[in-house]
Amino acid sequence: MLILFCSHMMNPYAVDDEYLDEYETARQQGIQTALIELEQLLDGRTQQAIARVNRYEKVQQAVYRGWMMEAEVYDRLYKALLQRNIQLINTTEQYAHCHYFPNAYETIREYTPRTIHIPVEDMDEQLDTVFAAISTLGDGPAIVKDYVKSRKHEWAEACYIPELGNREQASQIIRRFVERQGEQLSGGLVIREYYQLEHLTDHPQSGMPLSKEFRLFFLDGQPIFVTEYWDEGEYGNTMPPLEMFIEIAGKVASRFFTMDVVKQQDGPWSIMELGDGQVSGLTQQADLAVFYRNLQNALGHEAGK
Repeated sequence: MLILFCSHMMNPYAVDDEYLDEYETARQQGIQTALIELEQLLDGRTQQAIARVNRYEKVQQAVYRGWMMEAEVYDRLYKALLQRNIQLINTTEQYAHCHYFPNAYETIREYTPRTIHIPVEDMDEQLDTVFAAISTLGDGPAIVKDYVKSRKHEWAEACYIPELGNREQASQIIRRFVERQGEQLSGGLVIREYYQLEHLTDHPQSGMPLSKEFRLFFLDGQPIFVTEYWDEGEYGNTMPPLEMFIEIAGKVASRFFTMDVVKQQDGPWSIMELGDGQVSGLTQQADLAVFYRNLQNALGHEAGK
């Protein structure tokens, strides 16, 4: 198994600071590692980006652990690595399935807040279309994000909509979200019904209410790592019901992905979203040694079949 990390922006021979702990942990586990230059990749210089990645005689399975990228960028990386006999764990189609919310929505629809998603190119021209779609969610609270990310740390300004029925207020928040995302806005708008969740604490900077959310890493439909989503707050003995989510995971069109799950206040457990496992982060308190050992063992088991 090979793990590909992003190099430091100022030093292509050093790992990105955000992934230093993961990089060192993987190497301590005896896992092969290599560095790619994300900036080169994003700028279309794919061969330069993987210049420090070895070519193998036989096909080597690899996992990317780094920053998010659009599917077309991932596709360039995937194809370039294949020319070096390196195969990323997820195909481009599998990456896109979990990276972009609308792609996996039908798979998790029964277990996630009601959601509408709509491509948006010009808010001024499309605002009526957006609100026509939103009307199916009712007049209550909601969350706005794009196909990949929210601005949850700007909770009151560009994320949480107290009342969809208050069109003026909702328009302001949606517009502000689009403006602040700017060129980073991915795909279009996602508007989600807001669930009341079991409260954990409030975020110390943004004031965002945090819930007892968990991130489940799955490989080939089986959970290989469970971690608390937030570093803040005390989770106590709360743990998600894995059996329920294993059944759903078997329907997800990806080999390596994450499932963020949370318990509703006085209600059932729900899925917030899926993500590609290669670009899904880990909290500071996550046991990295266990994560990489479980990943290595699971992939080693697959190779031994």
